[in-house]
Amino acid sequence: MSKRFTDTCKWKKPFIKGLTAPYKLFWFYILDDCDHAGIWQVEPEVASIRIGFDIDVKEAIKIFGNRIKVIDEYKWFIPDFILFQYGKLNPENRAHKSVITILEKFNIKDLISPLQGAKDKDKDKDMVKDKVKDKVKDKEELEIFRVFRKNYPSTKGGAEVEFTNFKKKHGNWKEILPKLLPSLEYQIKQRNKWPEDSHHRTWKNLRTWINQSCWDEEVPEPPKAQGLPFG
Repeated sequence: MSKRFTDTCKWKKPFIKGLTAPYKLFWFYILDDCDHAGIWQVEPEVASIRIGFDIDVKEAIKIFGNRIKVIDEYKWFIPDFILFQYGKLNPENRAHKSVITILEKFNIKDLISPLQGAKDKDKDKDMVKDKVKDKVKDKEELEIFRVFRKNYPSTKGGAEVEFTNFKKKHGNWKEILPKLLPSLEYQIKQRNKWPEDSHHRTWKNLRTWINQSCWDEEVPEPPKAQGLPFG
């Protein structure tokens, strides 16, 4: 059997003094019958049997006013229950954690300690910082790609368009990105060793080169010229 704090001065309070006997008893009943998070399962028929009075739910909601929060037709929340039994809820307090979990389930957060609010703000700040870092990183990666694209010797689209295609086609693009320019410089050097009319001097357009992972291509050495025989 669970035990709860009670207010010995409740009988002197205007709200309690102003209630008729059925709703006065009903108010005390839901304070006892709600769960440890102040959530009451709405069962007016059961309540009526237990307190010995017929209860009209709509009338009770009207009488109790802002002392209850109607979550839905099956559940009510009593804010004062939390404040009286626990004070401000603190997520660092193990006894409060399950209460906080229940309240968050119903999107009730205004009774949680400012400590939690501070933590949430810290998380938000961290998220903002991470987004800023991500944007800086994105710019750096795009700039690396721009340099590569600028050096590519054949037909190409805009830097951002080509970069978007590159990322879309290759899930491991972050690993590939640093390899693009060195691979391109190697291929340019090798292709320039071949005669102008050689097919080894022909370049694909940039999108095809990217889509076909041509950074892994090896360009062969041209054959060595044969010397003329002595007469």
